[in-house]
Amino acid sequence: MSWKLKHQQEYEYLYIPEFDSTGIIAHGITTRSCGDMSPVAGKDNYQRMASILFQSDPKTIFVCRQIHGNNIYKPEKRCAYPPEADALITNRKGITLSIFTADCLPIFILDPEKEVIGLVHAGWRGTMARIGQKTLLEMKKIYQTNPKDCIIGIGPGICGKCYEIGATVVEYMLKEFKGFTSFLQQKNGKNLLDISSLNKQQFKEAGVLEKNISVCKYCTAENNSLFYSYRMEGENAGRMMSVLRLR
Repeated sequence: MSWKLKHQQEYEYLYIPEFDSTGIIAHGITTRSCGDMSPVAGKDNYQRMASILFQSDPKTIFVCRQIHGNNIYKPEKRCAYPPEADALITNRKGITLSIFTADCLPIFILDPEKEVIGLVHAGWRGTMARIGQKTLLEMKKIYQTNPKDCIIGIGPGICGKCYEIGATVVEYMLKEFKGFTSFLQQKNGKNLLDISSLNKQQFKEAGVLEKNISVCKYCTAENNSLFYSYRMEGENAGRMMSVLRLR
């Protein structure tokens, strides 16, 4: 199970064939070829691309104000102001879950048995708060999801060779996560974190089978011509959009 690039018209996006083969979802992650999907750039951009690539009705797209926390949003009806959250879950067909990233991880959770989905935004703060694991457990609580049935797609983010974190973060994570040093590399006086592998480990601890977890090989910082990267571009970096919808 692995992420693949797919072309549609002049656009390119990432998807997982095994997700598509279930026949119950539409999903994917935009690339730089699709333009800046950030809500700040205007909702017309991401609504248009969600319609072109994933056949999503703009009225069904749900977003949240991402705050690098561990709040989980369960969309029911549209609201004037998106709630503060970094994960969305639903079992309702037709609802389009969307998040925006540029180095942080987009994480897709699919329970094909109960037909439940979750979409997560995980930076180092969210990872510290176990946002991916918490989202899966919330799906278990609300929808009776069995982690062993789930398929996880960890999308493109900054890799362990490029992601430098501060000493304070290292100190906290050493206390919080057993075996954290396995995900940390010290090189030239820098602390480098493999955030994708750490999130993968958290899903395994929650009961997801390793063979059902796909980690994207692309690093957003190393592939800046393909993806937006906050570390490489700073405040002006655009955003990729991740989309997940039950058909």
